[in-house]
Amino acid sequence: MKRNSVFILCFVLVIVLVCCSDDDGETRPDSINASDIRGAVILYDDLTNQLTNDGMTVSIEGSNPLISDLTNDDGDFVLSQVTFGTYTLEYRKSGYGTFKRFELAHNNPAVTNITNIPSLGQVSTTEISDLSVTVSGEDLVFDFSTTPAANNSNPRYIRLFYHDESTVSSTVFTSFSDVIEIRSDFDQVTVNMASLSGSGFQSGTTIYVRVYGDAFFSNAYDDPNLGRRIFPNLNEIASNEVSFMFP
Repeated sequence: MKRNSVFILCFVLVIVLVCCSDDDGETRPDSINASDIRGAVILYDDLTNQLTNDGMTVSIEGSNPLISDLTNDDGDFVLSQVTFGTYTLEYRKSGYGTFKRFELAHNNPAVTNITNIPSLGQVSTTEISDLSVTVSGEDLVFDFSTTPAANNSNPRYIRLFYHDESTVSSTVFTSFSDVIEIRSDFDQVTVNMASLSGSGFQSGTTIYVRVYGDAFFSNAYDDPNLGRRIFPNLNEIASNEVSFMFP
């Protein structure tokens, strides 16, 4: 009877070891529930000049205690032993605003390597003034000045925001343009009104426009919680607003 009990105990131990082993026969502890998140950044000024990649804080939003790391000279960072789950990462450095990466899936016992490395630009130093708009056939011609002045060797970058109320801004808008490069102190940007037809504007609507200085490497991202795009690189000093009638 005693011999049978020993046999049964050995059999149970074998079953447990098999169940807790990987396919290759190596024992895998069931307690593994965390691993590293690794990534990198490439940092620029508000134009196209690459800067040192160190000193950006990358953290897991809402983590307590805070899980974060500073990028090194190569722009690399490691968030150590993060419990498996889905996370939002925040990228912060003085002069850059805040960039966010949403819905990062971290659910594999192996390290999560973020292969999509963001190129992040500084907050724009470009201020816009003296904005006016002229309707020319089916085109809108925007005239304005930039400070610092733009030229061929030192271009500036801007972004236009459109809305059907005079409250138009970088946070209250119906649509917006891509980043536009400016290469002269007093320049014109021509926009075909047909490009706004898919934005939901109705014929006869007064549309208001405001222009901001932006960076070549815009850190813009879509925030699912706010339901709109965020523009961390914009210069806070925007142009006056102008308006035109949508045909």
